[in-house]
Amino acid sequence: NTGSSNARYGFYMTATKGDDISIDYDAAAKLAYGKWCTSYNKEFSDEKFATFKSNYEAITVANVSAAKKAQDSNTDRPKDLVLNEYGDMTEAEYTAMMSGDDSSGSSAESE
Repeated sequence: NTGSSNARYGFYMTATKGDDISIDYDAAAKLAYGKWCTSYNKEFSDEKFATFKSNYEAITVANVSAAKKAQDSNTDRPKDLVLNEYGDMTEAEYTAMMSGDDSSGSSAESE
């Protein structure tokens, strides 16, 4: 049988030999970025996506590590970290914005 289905989780997938059912490596980050852009009324930007993706991956790793540590120590899992409205900024952009330095151009972009 080359196909599979899983009604319990509400999705079905059928594959036949030769079908390409692959997804892009960064599909989860793209979905998260789309939701994040909607939540914070931001326009999609390839440049900002690259920064968002880096921040998204770092937070995802931190959340998984914290969950694993809690599981291993038999303690409650901590609340997951989430990206706030600054999720598409580099550390340098964020620092410049918070210090009032407008040389990066990020402040004008968010207004």
